[in-house]
Amino acid sequence: MRKMLAILLACILLFNFLPVYALDFGAEEIETYESYEEAAEVTYEDAASSPYEKEINEITGFGIMHGYPDGTFRANENITRAEFAVIMTRLMSIDHIVKATVAKQIFADVEKEHWAAREIQVIADKKYISGHSNYCFAPEEFITYEQAVKILVEALGYGEKAEKKGGWTIGYLAVGAELGFVKEISFTNEKLTRGQAAQLVLSALYTKNADGKTLLSMLGEKMYYVSPDGSDSNPGTEDKPWKTLKKAAGTMQAGSTAIFEDGVYLEDNVTVFRYNGKEGAPITIKARNKHGAVIKYTKVLRLNTKLRIAEEQSYINIRDFHFTQEETAKESDAGKTSDILLRCEGSYCEITGNKCTNVYEEGIKLGRARHVLVEDNIVQGAKHEGIDLMRCSSCIIRNNQFYDSGRVGIMIKGNTNNTLVYNNIVRNDTVSMMIAGVTIGGSSDGNLIKGKDVGYQLYSSLFYNNIVISAKQGLIPVAYYFMGTKDSYAFNNLSIGADVGISLVNSNGLQTGWEWDPINLNPVIKNNIVVDAKEGIRFEDDPVNPTIENNLYFKVNKGAKIGGSVADPKFVNILNDWHLQNGSSAINAGAELPEEIKPLIEYANQTS
Repeated sequence: MRKMLAILLACILLFNFLPVYALDFGAEEIETYESYEEAAEVTYEDAASSPYEKEINEITGFGIMHGYPDGTFRANENITRAEFAVIMTRLMSIDHIVKATVAKQIFADVEKEHWAAREIQVIADKKYISGHSNYCFAPEEFITYEQAVKILVEALGYGEKAEKKGGWTIGYLAVGAELGFVKEISFTNEKLTRGQAAQLVLSALYTKNADGKTLLSMLGEKMYYVSPDGSDSNPGTEDKPWKTLKKAAGTMQAGSTAIFEDGVYLEDNVTVFRYNGKEGAPITIKARNKHGAVIKYTKVLRLNTKLRIAEEQSYINIRDFHFTQEETAKESDAGKTSDILLRCEGSYCEITGNKCTNVYEEGIKLGRARHVLVEDNIVQGAKHEGIDLMRCSSCIIRNNQFYDSGRVGIMIKGNTNNTLVYNNIVRNDTVSMMIAGVTIGGSSDGNLIKGKDVGYQLYSSLFYNNIVISAKQGLIPVAYYFMGTKDSYAFNNLSIGADVGISLVNSNGLQTGWEWDPINLNPVIKNNIVVDAKEGIRFEDDPVNPTIENNLYFKVNKGAKIGGSVADPKFVNILNDWHLQNGSSAINAGAELPEEIKPLIEYANQTS
């Protein structure tokens, strides 16, 4: 409590000395209004005496600023930082994100119950505007004219130009004057009035940004709602929602978001998206509450891929659902391998926060995908793989959990490259796995791709901080299986209870139509820990030019001296808490990451 009071006091003391932080804005064109006359006609009697009457009527007509319930606008009253934050979410067409956001306290002086907490949270998350030092935002302080000009100049992409003209404050005022915001630059910490805000925001709406687009052209982003009690004949509004995922996927366009209310959605059609998203304007379907919206496919679809993002599609995001089905494929079914819940072959898509249950082939499948993020998903009880990647490039698989997979938890194969797999957990408590916890490489059908230069099943990829757990020995034969790779790395991974920690074998490419059997070339295996295993590292075939060092083995019967040492890592709990206790021989004992893989780490950090 004392610390919070001190932070709040610092907020009050520091506010008058610090400018509002800049924002950054970018989006693709969604819908264009030819003129303000297309906006709703709104007038306020008290605005008639204001020099900003025209601007007030226009900007309220667009819904970017609102009047008061008593029918007044109050043009001469000052505007607070919280109020301006709300206006910016409407100006930047992200107010629909606000509606789907669960408020949480991210600033010491903005409680989650604050009337503008979600708006402040969204623009802070997007780094459009920041608080002050010591975790403060000062929501009830009046924003100054100069601060508002600076935010709008930055929003339009002219911040660098303003810095060259003198920076804060004169440079931003000068650029604001060039853009038409500022009629004169004689303001000195003058508090912004609502009338001035109407003029500034309207000017920003019509002004071309650094990319030659206007914020006006980005208005019209759609927010849709879906409910088990809705109807697909409805407009998809919050009070008249749609009923099915099929309707949403077939209707939504770039820049639109659909929020699914809690409940079960029984889908009797496979899910395909009709349109693409765009950079800065994806198509997003999202459960309002994580795993609260259950997408259940009927048994007539058991031999189909349930949801598919096609190869030519991009910028489609799937978030926080529970995907399942009434009936899975059977071992005797000829088309059993088509029983996949989520399949993505597109680019720049995100599959995040979902739960997948009751599937035969794979919970998540990526094929020919580019720059796809798969994060924070749970796949439980897949008969074959939890996730399978084939011919993918620059994808990120992180922070996922795969439980009781029948064959492999994480399978990465088929000419996949420049891909990162990290912070994932593969755990098996009940099912005897046929292959491994994680396979790195491995053959695919020969008709997919051939040739000496691309014959490696996996190359230039990084696997780190993953955990494979076998509740008892025998459930997972191999924790990490290198099966034909080139220039790939395994760092800081953990194997607990698997029969073999790490195994290296040449791929059986010739058996499945390849022109040769890919070998393991230049594998780098460092800083890994193997606990409770029959064998630490196994060479089923000899790798070429391997680097195997700084690994740690404990309770390992064989292969415990290959590129490492034997010692107790002293985990807090071997099955669920892998922090190292004091005295652990693993503390400060690892090797540095090679320079050549640091760009991959930087790429992962950029997508955080």
